[in-house]
Amino acid sequence: MRKKEIPKKRIGELLVESGYVTPDQVNHALEVQKTRNERICSILIDLGHLTEEAFFKFLSEMPEVASMNLSNYRLSEDIINLVPAEIALKLEIVPIGKIGNLLTLAMVCPLDRGGVKEVEDATGFRVRPVLCSLQRFFHVWLKQL
Repeated sequence: MRKKEIPKKRIGELLVESGYVTPDQVNHALEVQKTRNERICSILIDLGHLTEEAFFKFLSEMPEVASMNLSNYRLSEDIINLVPAEIALKLEIVPIGKIGNLLTLAMVCPLDRGGVKEVEDATGFRVRPVLCSLQRFFHVWLKQL
């Protein structure tokens, strides 16, 4: 049996195909994105075309996307410090574990291949993304500040 892989489509296309947003809403968000340096999903949420809950549900339904409840997880300062804070906040990630050369990241958007690559380049580790909610992400980072 062959393992399912995360599709190589853009997130806007996947959201349309899954019925969470319309093509017009994605096009509107893409226009807004030209003036803001933000991910398309954040813009769709800001514009009211998508809720955070619906986006989390969409991501949790993707093949090979594991999710994690950070409220029940003990975070080590040594692990958190493996990723520069400015990168972690920008990409909405929390480093949660490391085994050998593999760094596990709780990510608001684990489909963000560019973000994964940025962390790999900055840390020298291979990255395994898992899904966490935006609310959990901010809760963890507020505790760190």
